This record gives sequence, C-alpha cells and structure tokens, in this order.
Amino acid sequence: MQRLIQLLSLVAALLPFAPVIAQVDSEQREIDWQTNAFDYRGQYRKAFNVYCPPAGKAATVWGTGVYTDDSSICTAAVHALATFDFARGGTVYFAMEPGQEGYDGDRRRGVSTQVWSTFWDGGYRIIAGAPGKKQSELNDLTPLEIPWTTSAKYLRGKTGSRRVLLCPSKGEVQPVWGNDVYTDDSSICAAAVHAGVITVAHGGGITMQTEVGRDNYAAQKRNGVASLPWERWNGSFSVPRGQKVLELPVAAPIVEEVEPVRGPAVAPVMRATSLGPSGELLLQWNTTASDWRGQRGQVKTAYCPASGITATVWGSTLHTDDSSICTAAVHSLATFTAQSGGTVQFEMLDGRNSYVARQKNGVAALEWGAWESSFRIISGVPGKRPNEIGNNTELEISWSTTGARVRSKSGLQRVRCAAIGDEQAVWGNDSYSDNSSVCTAAVHAGLITTQGGGVVTLVPADVRQNFVAAMRNGVASLALNAPGASFTLRK
Repeated sequence: MQRLIQLLSLVAALLPFAPVIAQVDSEQREIDWQTNAFDYRGQYRKAFNVYCPPAGKAATVWGTGVYTDDSSICTAAVHALATFDFARGGTVYFAMEPGQEGYDGDRRRGVSTQVWSTFWDGGYRIIAGAPGKKQSELNDLTPLEIPWTTSAKYLRGKTGSRRVLLCPSKGEVQPVWGNDVYTDDSSICAAAVHAGVITVAHGGGITMQTEVGRDNYAAQKRNGVASLPWERWNGSFSVPRGQKVLELPVAAPIVEEVEPVRGPAVAPVMRATSLGPSGELLLQWNTTASDWRGQRGQVKTAYCPASGITATVWGSTLHTDDSSICTAAVHSLATFTAQSGGTVQFEMLDGRNSYVARQKNGVAALEWGAWESSFRIISGVPGKRPNEIGNNTELEISWSTTGARVRSKSGLQRVRCAAIGDEQAVWGNDSYSDNSSVCTAAVHAGLITTQGGGVVTLVPADVRQNFVAAMRNGVASLALNAPGASFTLRK
C-alpha cells in the first residue's frame, strides 16, 4: 500500500495563536474569487491557506473532491463545505494532488462543477474552511469544517494538543487505520464514527487529539466502520470517547449562480463512465465496480492512473462490487502497484454469502458477509495504457483467470503467474478446457510451480469433444465429457 509519509512542520504550533493547520504555509494569501491553484502545482507535501473576501461571485470549477488546479479555489470551497458561502467568504485550506485521468462534475450548494474527461496535470483538494474569518482570528478551539476525506496529516499539532472540527452530516466513510489511536493519514470523521462519537448520518463537531506515532495499529470493525491494520507510523490521533458533540452550524444558503463552461457543455457524469482512446474506462483509485452491478460475466478494461492512493477492498479473489477496482488489482497482481498504475481487466460476477479477508501485496482486504454483486481481477499490465499494449505484451493474470479470459485474437499470449498461488479447477490433460485456470494448468503441465509462479505462453487450440482427468505435479485435473474450446501451454 502506497501512503505518503508527511514531514511535520511545528513552526505554526509554537505561535501564540497558531494557525489551525500545522503543515500549512505560514502566511495567508488573500485572493479573489477567480483565483485558481495553478501557481501551487507540484507542491504535494504541504497545504496552503487563502482568504476569500466576502460578497464573492462564483467562477468556474472542474471536478468533485479533487478539482483541476485551474479551478476557482473559493468557489470549490463553497462546493465542498456546507457552511462556506459567497456572502461571508473566509479562510480556506487546500492541498495539491497529482494530475488525474479525469474529473467528475456535480451540483452542490448552488455550485455546478464541470466534467473534464481527459488527463489534467494538476489537481487540489479542499481540506477545511472557516467561514467569515481570517487566519489571524483562528485558534485551536475555532471550529473548522472538514470534508470526510480530510486526514489528520495536515491538522497535526504538538502531542496532546486538541482541535475542534466539524464533520458534516450524510458523510461517506473513508479509510481508517487503527483502533482508538489512528494513523494520521486516516479520515478524521470516519475515525470519529469508529470511536462511537458521531454517526455518518448526523455528523457533528468533535475534538481531535494529537498522539505520538505507534509501532503498530490494530484493526477492528466498530459502529459500521471496518478499520485496517498497519505497522509503524510517525503520527497518530485519537477522538476521545465521552466528549460532548457540538451541534453543526446551519448550512449556508444556496445561491443560484451561472458559470462559464470550458469547451463544449457537458452533462455531469460519473467518473467511471469516462472512456479513453481504446474505449477503456478511466478510473480513480476510489472508483468501485458498483456501476456494473448485475452485468454477470461482463469483462471490462480499465486504466488506473499512476501515483495512486489505495482505497478499501472487501474480499480476496472475489471482491464486493463496492470495493476499489484499482486497489483490488494491487491486491491480486504482484507486479501491479499504486505507483505504477496501468491497465486492468475485471469481470463482474454474482454476489456471495461471504468474502474472506487476506493481506496480499501490501493491501489488507477485509472480510464481509452476504453482498449482492462481486467482481474479480483477470489481468493487468503495470504502467501501460490499453493502446500501448501489443500482441507480445506480457500480462500478469490472477490464479482464478481462465483460458477463455486471456485467449488472444492474434494467437499466442504470454502470461505471468504470481508466486505463492491459489490453485483452482482444471479440466483436461495437455489440452485444457477454456474454463480451466491457466496458472494451475501450467503447474499441472510441469511448466511452473505454485510456490514460484512463472511465465508461460498460452496457445489457443481446437474444440475438443471431451477432456480427460490426470494427476500430475501435485494437481488433480478433472474430466469433462462435453465439447468445448481448449488451450495448450508452453514455455
């Protein structure tokens, strides 16, 4: 799992009235409502604060959650924060993000953001806001509204210090690592739910306390939030139990605004439906497979951008359809990483009564009970887009991938099976039924081992009338007395 370790700056925490965010640029810049974040491009290891003057007018914004860096910062704050408004303006904290393969658009609080369906080099995320106040008027007890995506890495002060933060109602749970004490890249609001202080539905004003880093963080499912385990981490926080939850302030009134559009007007669409040059789906790292629920047997090709941040996955081999597709690829494929990104194929399947937990390739997949729909990862090519993949490109496949799923129209297909595999069903001997696991068939054929994995070439073969069973190399293949397509394997 790729997670950026933030280096703390304690300068702000030593001031008499410290800015509420410890890693924020120490000087506040006053901007107008047209100002975007382009000047901050590439500065990923710190956050920034600006002051938006009152009586603002909306300007153009592209994106949701993550905005293109040529979007209006102040208008994005109105879009992201329930209490921030045009009339009062105020202080906005934001952090830069790497470029995305596309940006969603939607409508919130009178602000309609635009879709940008191709790659844009830089983005940013709203971290927090304080309506009507300049930074000089803030201290640790001034309530700040934060989105549910905000982690404590930008809010961490000296050990034992406390901050008052507002989590909006109707939140979306984000990843959390730990139990009672959480890593500081965990979602603060989700941790507060896990600790039993607030609920997702109602949110509320909570007090967060900075803690020292720990050698390990335990996982536990509490209050509907399944936290994840982690090893040593440099910074932590807690949400003390038994605290009095503050009432949320009244949301800002919605003001209808008309905004300009860059290029031809487009209707807001879900990020997952954006298509690349080869017809592939362009995903973010938190995109799930829920949009294809019910499409049993459908195989999708998608592209995961490089320098991603892993999200939550439930189940190993088979995943619930609300799991992150790109993170499931990291979990399933040894060569696929959040840093590399790349092309991934996945198949939609029926729901299951249970999903098992397993840690693989740095991703801790969680267990779950019955769920309506599933998917599995078929193959991946790290670092490449679909239009960069040629006939000779080597695919890494999961051990559940069958011959039918990697059969190449051009004939031969080189595939890589990861070490320490999970053997699956195989029908045949020398020639294998297309619904056989390719990797397990390669073990049966004596070309690779389950423990060591390896690379083999799949050769499509003619339809056979039946397939015979044989015990070879520790694998018992099955008989199939029915005609079907087949494949053979070679080095």
